[in-house]
Amino acid sequence: MPKDFGNRTIWHHLLARGGVAAWLLLLFAGLGVAGDNESPRGPISIVGTVVDETGSLATGITVQLEAGLERPTAVTDADGAFRFPWSRPGEIFGLLIASNRDGTRKGTLRLDHRVHDTCRIVLKPARKVAIHVTDANGAAVDAARVIALDERILPLTTGVTDARGQLVVHLPADAVVGQIAAIKPGMGCDYFTTLPAKQSPERQ
Repeated sequence: MPKDFGNRTIWHHLLARGGVAAWLLLLFAGLGVAGDNESPRGPISIVGTVVDETGSLATGITVQLEAGLERPTAVTDADGAFRFPWSRPGEIFGLLIASNRDGTRKGTLRLDHRVHDTCRIVLKPARKVAIHVTDANGAAVDAARVIALDERILPLTTGVTDARGQLVVHLPADAVVGQIAAIKPGMGCDYFTTLPAKQSPERQ
């Protein structure tokens, strides 16, 4: 099972394991905001700009906020600016992902318990990664839902495998890929991790 992200290929085997299914369900639970006991602040806004590698403002760029169950999007205006009103109390723990229309240029910014009123995201050529999903017998699995997660288990991108069990995704150049998960109703689910602490002995 190749693990080399530098070669832009991930071989991910889809196995029926109930424990992983429970883990996947937790991915979509409340990962977004610190509790009220951790922050006395009220509602805040996430405001920022998107620029290219030369520092020029980027207009018409889609920015997505990944914060647990919250996944709002915004589009940069003529000044390359975006804003996310955040009405829930507490501090943000999440990820901003900016992308051009075809996903070939992306940028990302971590949100981690600070006031976010001056965010700046830099667009760079995205990494193209091929994912191949198979069952326990090595047969290709089509229509499997795949999700790429960063090292904090926040979503970077999602997609569905084709008839050959393959999917090509574009990931932000600066993102650290922590895990790739796949699930298909009736077949099961599994994940591949690049984090040594999360790997079982047979996957190290």
